[in-house]
Amino acid sequence: MSKLLEELASDDVELIRLEQIKVSTSYELLISPRLGKFARYKPAGVTIDTSRIDNHTLPARLYIRKEDSMNLLRAAQENYSGQLKQDLSSKDPEKIKTTFTTITAETLAEPRGATLEGLTRIIESMIESFLRDPKIMLNLINMASSDKYDTTIHCTNACILTLACCLRSQFPREITISAGKGAIVHDIGKTEEGFQQDLIHSESRLTDLQYEAMRSHTDRGYRVLSNSGITDGVITQAVYQHHEKLDGSGYPRGLSGTNVSIPGRVIALVNFYDRMTYGGVIVPRKGGGFFRRKHGKKEALQKIARDVAAGALDRDLFKEFIQLIRQ
Repeated sequence: MSKLLEELASDDVELIRLEQIKVSTSYELLISPRLGKFARYKPAGVTIDTSRIDNHTLPARLYIRKEDSMNLLRAAQENYSGQLKQDLSSKDPEKIKTTFTTITAETLAEPRGATLEGLTRIIESMIESFLRDPKIMLNLINMASSDKYDTTIHCTNACILTLACCLRSQFPREITISAGKGAIVHDIGKTEEGFQQDLIHSESRLTDLQYEAMRSHTDRGYRVLSNSGITDGVITQAVYQHHEKLDGSGYPRGLSGTNVSIPGRVIALVNFYDRMTYGGVIVPRKGGGFFRRKHGKKEALQKIARDVAAGALDRDLFKEFIQLIRQ
C-alpha cells in the first residue's frame, strides 16, 4: 500500500464491493486509513488474487475514484453476462442459478440506470436460452431454493418465473424484458437501510404496525429507483404495483382493473407463488403460537386459484402459469 495520503471528499470516491474487485484490474483502488484521507491500495493494471477475495483477507473497505466507478460497473456486468452465457450453454441449472443470483444481488446493491442497461443483455440471454431449450427454464423453475428465506433469492426466483410466464403468454419481447428487470428489483425496498429485516423472517403474525411497516417496501422501492435515476415506467410500475389486486383490494394505491399494468399483474402472481413455496406462510401451531410453513406447488396453486376466482389476480395469466408449473 502506498504511504502517500490524499485528501478526498466522500463524493470523490465510492465503496467497492467484493464481486467488483474481481474485475478491478484496470482501476486504481484506494484504502482509507484515516477519515477523509485515502492511500493507494493497488495501482491500475494489477490484479488482486481471487483467493484473497474468497478467503476474506482483503481490507474490509476498499474504494474507487468516482470517475472510474461507472466503467467498473460496466466491466462487472460484462463479466457476469459472459459467465451466464457459459452457464446457459452448459445447461446446468445450479450454475445458472448461482450466477444469476449474483447478478440479482449486484443489481439490488447498485440499482443505477447503467446497471439496468447491462441487465437488458443478461435478460435477453435468458430469454434466448429458454426459447431454444425450454428444459432449461423448467429445470430452473423446479429447482428447490435454500431453506432460509433470502430477498435476493426470492427476486431471482421471481424473475425466472416472470420470464417463463411472459414467454408462455407470448407477450411482446419488450414487455417481457422490462417485466424481467422489474421482477429482479421488485422487492428492492426491503433492502433499503431502515427497513425492519426481522419482519421478513418473523415466525409470528405481524401486528398492525408491523404490517404497515412491511407494506412500506413498495413505496421504499419506488423511492430507491427514483433516487437512482431509473425512470423506465414499466420497471417502476412493477416495483410499485406487485401487491396491487385487480379488484382494488391491494396496496399501496388500491388500483384496480386495467390500472394495474401487465408486468404488475405478472409479478403479483409469481410473487405470491414464490412467497408461499419458498418464503412460507405464517400458520397456527398446534398447542399455541405460530410458525412459518412452506406450501407445496399444489397447495400454492389452489390458494392462488381462490384469489383468481375472487377477481384479485389475472385469470388468463393464471391459466398459463398453472400449465407452466405443472409441466
